[in-house]
Amino acid sequence: MSTSTQSRYNVTHTDTGTDAFCFDEGSGFRYYMVDGNALFFSGIDGVQCEEFIQIVRRRALTAGKQRDNDWIIDFVTPCFIGDALRFHAALDDEVKDNWSLLQRALLQKYPAPEERVVDYSSFASLDSTIPTPASAPRQGLIRVHIEGSESAYYVSCARSTGPWAGCYMTTTTTTEALRVELVRSGVDLSKFKIVGHTDMFDWLGVTWQPSEPVFSTTSNQFSWLVGVQDSDLSCSAGTNLYGPTRAQVWSIGSSPGYALSPTWKEDVGKSWELDIAIHKTSHVIFPVINSKRFLSIRPNAWDIATLAFEPV
Repeated sequence: MSTSTQSRYNVTHTDTGTDAFCFDEGSGFRYYMVDGNALFFSGIDGVQCEEFIQIVRRRALTAGKQRDNDWIIDFVTPCFIGDALRFHAALDDEVKDNWSLLQRALLQKYPAPEERVVDYSSFASLDSTIPTPASAPRQGLIRVHIEGSESAYYVSCARSTGPWAGCYMTTTTTTEALRVELVRSGVDLSKFKIVGHTDMFDWLGVTWQPSEPVFSTTSNQFSWLVGVQDSDLSCSAGTNLYGPTRAQVWSIGSSPGYALSPTWKEDVGKSWELDIAIHKTSHVIFPVINSKRFLSIRPNAWDIATLAFEPV
């Protein structure tokens, strides 16, 4: 094993400069990470479970994937060994494929200790190592990457006047792209103020087609990207649409890339990172709960896409 310098919570290899987490009598860490890849969870107890979840969350945030359920599941699945592997393998697929549900299952299986002694001051240094959305540039464009296409697309400053009137579309030119300003308005989610808007709709947000959208992994329901008024009570789609509307829906990753996802938080607290579908004819943008389910009943009319914040 290479020479390393040990601290309270991590080990840094002196020959590679990479972080490596390992067993430390003082910190209580019971697993290790080498070269940023080999993270293991064996199911020793509740403390190890908490540490495992903490590291996964930090790695996802660092990669700008904190809202990317599939990325996190792909990352954690190879980490289970021993008894934890057996427990994970026996879980229902719905739990194994959903990071929120998997965390709950793990914490229930490996409960908290009856007593714990934590030196919280030792966590102070962690903040400086985690890139936050607040550090992102303030103004920019929203780039749209359509799967299978090499062309560059952006959210257009123009809204549809045809089907789904008042909803935002895509454009292929930066001169026609919508310019937005990032506004941090909550712990988890941000807002985008529309720069140079000419009507009462100050914010870029989401409005739903159903009056009471049902959130589940099998849902085929959808929403639109719209201009939203300060109060969240009205949007640029007017009376054509009638579902709940919200501006504070944006989750933005860290540099490079600034991956962007509209994220809907239910009243009960659960968050749903929405997929993006683009209508091929009208170019209208549809945030959807589950793109595979959405396309399964609407074949050939939509493309799948991802969003990113592009500083200007």
